[in-house]
Amino acid sequence: MFGSGRIAREWNDSIVWMPTDNAYTRTFRRAVERVGDAERLAKAIGASVAEIEAWVAGHAHPPPSAFLKAIDVVAQSAWPPQGPLNS
Repeated sequence: MFGSGRIAREWNDSIVWMPTDNAYTRTFRRAVERVGDAERLAKAIGASVAEIEAWVAGHAHPPPSAFLKAIDVVAQSAWPPQGPLNS
């Protein structure tokens, strides 16, 4: 569903390569996986589905507030940690 390749975007008549696997895209991919789909994440963090999809794909950088909310979604779903120390 989500690629880890690179995409080209036009910028002032030149090509700019944006990596599609970075902290933003990984965080939003994980947040979408945690809540089930982009629509649920959009509602949870106060963004549009189109914005979520652009951030997941690496087509745009999210505002810091949205990124921090996505981190919260990922962190909340990962707590408490699972493993031999917590069993």
